[in-house]
Amino acid sequence: QMWRQVDRDNIYTSWLGMLTRLVAIVSGGQLATAQATEPWLTELLGMDPAQPESDRLNPAALVGVDGAGLPLAGVLMAPMWAALRLVTQGRPVVQSMASGQALLDAVVRTAVADAGRASDSVGMISRPAVTSYVRVVEGGACSRCLVLAGREYGVSTAFARHPKCNCSMEPVTREHRPTPASPEALFTSMSA
Repeated sequence: QMWRQVDRDNIYTSWLGMLTRLVAIVSGGQLATAQATEPWLTELLGMDPAQPESDRLNPAALVGVDGAGLPLAGVLMAPMWAALRLVTQGRPVVQSMASGQALLDAVVRTAVADAGRASDSVGMISRPAVTSYVRVVEGGACSRCLVLAGREYGVSTAFARHPKCNCSMEPVTREHRPTPASPEALFTSMSA
């Protein structure tokens, strides 16, 4: 919605004027997804009496950066630069802006999802009972993710993902062993 407000005759300046508001919106999405980790893990695994309050996740620490740790403000400039680059290469403004909007969508969705995945990882690592995690593939997954459905990884193994990845993870403990769908089950559940 904000991208559609960009002045096509002054892309750079109008985008800069919206950047602070956009960073706040995306940061809010990151915070909301990161705040969901502790309640989710507590509901799934119960309270860990051995875990002191000081070891609990600080969701705000995962806000304002992308999955690589780069500041959101810089990352959110990429769609504007992409659109400007296409315009200077002679592409129609409408096409250039559409490309910028697609990139913005990917950047925002990935930044929010990465904050959630990072929060889940930190929450799992801080619980000694969690020994590993299982990759949970969501509906509409790409072929790269589909073949990874149900695969188990060590709790300290980074979550492999790509832009706009919708996959998540579920912790494994001695008492909790998730049974996610296998790649074959996901494939057979798809329509032609």
